[in-house]
Amino acid sequence: MSAPHQPLSLAARLARVIALRGVIDAHGGGQMLFYEAIGADVLPPTPETVITAAPLATLPLDTPTSGSVDVAGEAPALLALLSLTPVSGLASAQGLVGFARIADGAGVGIVDLRAGPPGSELPVILSALQLYMGGEVKLLSCLISE
Repeated sequence: MSAPHQPLSLAARLARVIALRGVIDAHGGGQMLFYEAIGADVLPPTPETVITAAPLATLPLDTPTSGSVDVAGEAPALLALLSLTPVSGLASAQGLVGFARIADGAGVGIVDLRAGPPGSELPVILSALQLYMGGEVKLLSCLISE
C-alpha cells in the first residue's frame, strides 16, 4: 500500500520548471512541433510515444529557451509556471492543430500540451488552429505549470 500523495512545495515546483527549461535546451535548443489530435484523446499517451504523422509545423524555440518562470494563483493553490517566449514560422502541411509537442534539439519529446485559440485557456495558444501549407503559424503563448 502506498502512502498518500503529498504535494511538492512551491520551491520544489519552481525548481522543476527551471530544470525543464534546461531539458528543452538540450542538444542545441528546443522546438515545438504541432500535430493534429490523436483520436478522441487528443494527446499521445506519453511524450516518448512515436508519432508517425508528420508535424503540421515545427517552430524552433529560442536558445537558451527564453521566457519566464513565475508564480500564479492564490495561496495555498499557487502554481509554478514556465512561460515560453512567443515565436512564429511557416506551416509545412495543412491541418487542424490539436496539440503541441515540445522536444529538445535531438527531437526527443519532453511534454505534449493541448493547443487552442485565444481565450481557450489551454496551455498552448495559437493565433489560429487551422494551418495551411506555407501559411504563418503564430505561437501566442505557452504555459507549463507545476
